[in-house]
Amino acid sequence: MDKYEVNMDTKSNKICKRETYFYVVKLVSIVGIIGICMCICLGCSTKKISIKKKCDIDFTVVEQSDIPAKLSEEIANKKENGFKLTYSDGNYMYIAIGYGARDTGGYNVQVKELFMTSNAIYINSSLVGPRENDMVLKATTYPYIVVKIEDNDMNVVFNT
Repeated sequence: MDKYEVNMDTKSNKICKRETYFYVVKLVSIVGIIGICMCICLGCSTKKISIKKKCDIDFTVVEQSDIPAKLSEEIANKKENGFKLTYSDGNYMYIAIGYGARDTGGYNVQVKELFMTSNAIYINSSLVGPRENDMVLKATTYPYIVVKIEDNDMNVVFNT
């Protein structure tokens, strides 16, 4: 009988070890999955950046004939698809925004806001189309605007 009991204990012991092993594997798997989910959630979180306006910036809309030659050439190269450009001549920074090809005339670009923050210059612009009853030129046009401000070394952020 003693021999039989020893065999039962050995079988029981093996069963306990096997159950413990599967329990540990399940526990490690669950902890691993939770860890991966936490990493994904933290990695995908967004941080809201607040833009604190320091001051509005005075600007001048530049006539086509007064645009520096290098900038004018760059505008001509990119006008088909639209552009957001800056150019500095040492005294002034020129900010150019183009909205690409349009089928008719009557479009213009408006600067809604131009301001400075502690680390960048922000420009908000919009494309204004012709009104319903306006007579417009039936030709491809390329609406854009160039403004100039006093030169500085800050980056420009375009919001169009």
